[in-house]
Amino acid sequence: MKKFIAIFLTFICLSLTYATTKTTNCSGPEINVKVGKPTYELELYYQKMYSKKPWHGANVFYYDNGVYKVISPGESHYGVYTLEGGNFKQNTFTIYHISMPSNDWGSKTAYLKLSFDSKDHTFIQTTKLQTGEKVNFEFGTYKITKNNYKDPKNIKWQSK
Repeated sequence: MKKFIAIFLTFICLSLTYATTKTTNCSGPEINVKVGKPTYELELYYQKMYSKKPWHGANVFYYDNGVYKVISPGESHYGVYTLEGGNFKQNTFTIYHISMPSNDWGSKTAYLKLSFDSKDHTFIQTTKLQTGEKVNFEFGTYKITKNNYKDPKNIKWQSK
C-alpha cells in the first residue's frame, strides 16, 4: 500500500484521458491514463457526513484497472483505488481510494478508506486530506450494481 501511495503522489498532476475538463490548477506536465473496463457502481447513502460536503448521496463508478469516478450533487472527480478482501461481492470488503487533485478537494488529493458489510449493506468511511486534516468518521448504506458506463466522461449527477 505504501508503494502504491508513493507512486501515486509522484504523479500528482494526473489527468485522465477521458476527463473533459481540467480538475486542478497544476501547472506541471500531464500524463494520460486509460480507463479500464467497467465493473461495479456503488450508490452511497450517507447518514453521517463531512460538514463541508453535505450531500446525502454519491455514486462511485469502478473500472478494472483501478480507476474510479465519483459523482454527487457537489462532486465530480476521478481517482485510483485498491480493493482488499477479494472482490466487491465478499461479505466484507474495503476499498482504498486516492482522489486526483480536483476542485472538489481544493486542488489537493484525498485518501478515503471505505469498509463495506454486505450482510446489512452498510459502510464506514474515514478520510484524510493532503492538508493533514482528518475528516470525522462517516457512515451510511449502499447499493451495488453493474457499472454500465464504458466512458465515464459524460457521467454527471443530473444524468443519474
